[in-house]
Order: sequence, then C-alpha cells, then structure tokens
Amino acid sequence: MEPRHNYIRACRKQAGLSQQDIAYLLGRDTAMSISRYERNYRLPRVDAILGLQIVLDVSSKELFPDLYQQVEKNVIQRARELLHKLRSERKTDVIDQKIKALKAILSRDSTGPSNA
Repeated sequence: MEPRHNYIRACRKQAGLSQQDIAYLLGRDTAMSISRYERNYRLPRVDAILGLQIVLDVSSKELFPDLYQQVEKNVIQRARELLHKLRSERKTDVIDQKIKALKAILSRDSTGPSNA
C-alpha cells in the first residue's frame, strides 16, 4: 500500500501533546511507533486508530482522509456488485433484507453518483 496522508501530527500538535505522550496513552513503550504513524511508514492497528480517535477527539475519517476515501470507494464498488448479483437471485426475505442494507450503504456514497 502506498503511503497516504494523515493528520495525526497536526492533531497531536493542536492538542499540545508530544509523541511520547501519545505513545504512553496508547500503551506503547516508545514514541517511535507514533513517529512511524505520522510519517506514514506504518499504518496503525485498529486499537491504535481507536485510541487516537479517543485521545485526539478526531474521527478516523478526519485522521486518515485518503485511506478512508479509498476504503469507502472499494466498499461502494463491492456493494454495487453484490446488489447487482442479489437482484438476479430468487426473492426471499433474507435477500430483501440484504438488498435494503446494500441500498443504505449506497445512499451514503460520497464518492459519486449512485447506481442503486
């Protein structure tokens, strides 16, 4: 995965916290992991992303906008594909429920026009 822009450093600075402070709050031994996250050398694990959200009071969408946009784009594309596949299957309550869930995903699409 290519490096993606993030706002960890900017949000950390705005909060007045050091890398060492963030590392301690996230249960890391050193600030090196925070430095790696900020420089896009390493993508944080889910627990670190959630910790950053809590500490910095910023959503993952705001902390990692490029990554969020790429994941959203992929999910939307797969939702469209799955919706298309399900529409050709025999209609059942389960299929109807899945189609409703997929349409809800597609209604939140901020990547472009919906094909729901």
